[in-house]
Amino acid sequence: MRSRIRGLAIPAILAAFFALNPPFAGADGTSLIPNLSPTKGSTDLGIIFNTNDLVFGLQSYQAGLGAKIGWGSLSLRGLMDFTINGSSQSYAIDGGATLEYHLIPGPISPYIGAFVGGGYMTQTNVTSAVSFSVGALAGVEVFIFDFLSVFAEYAIEADFTNTTDLQTSQSTFDYLINTRMGNTAQLGVVIYFQRSGAKAK
Repeated sequence: MRSRIRGLAIPAILAAFFALNPPFAGADGTSLIPNLSPTKGSTDLGIIFNTNDLVFGLQSYQAGLGAKIGWGSLSLRGLMDFTINGSSQSYAIDGGATLEYHLIPGPISPYIGAFVGGGYMTQTNVTSAVSFSVGALAGVEVFIFDFLSVFAEYAIEADFTNTTDLQTSQSTFDYLINTRMGNTAQLGVVIYFQRSGAKAK
């Protein structure tokens, strides 16, 4: 019962705050909480997390590290992930980039874009795999504060994988094309530490 009350506390506080201070009411583009306004600069710079809900229990961005940079209507998201396991003598590395074009600037900003990604995984003397992904997406980014936004998106993606059995040197190629929720079916959370003047409105 206590955990349930604790889980409802943050949304209740936010609801009360927004009732007393309507979001995005400042015409000068400042944050609702002035002391938490990000630095103004020529670009948007932020780091990305994932969350399962609006209570903002932050998790890693698609199981890796994520960052975002924006210039006007264009934004670029980057992803990097690596894994090293000593007991199985295996390692994996993945990377990716997503380009967003924001159709409407403002606190609720729909966008379209495209993404590419690739990775390599190997387990010594057992197997190795090379993967490549490409796709298109459409989503919306909602700014809660100047420094904080959430985004959700749909994607159509093509995944290609070539797996090699290192003991027999035989390779297997596979592909998968599907529509899905983007960002591993979670909400993305961007915490901006710099915002351009054009978007801080």
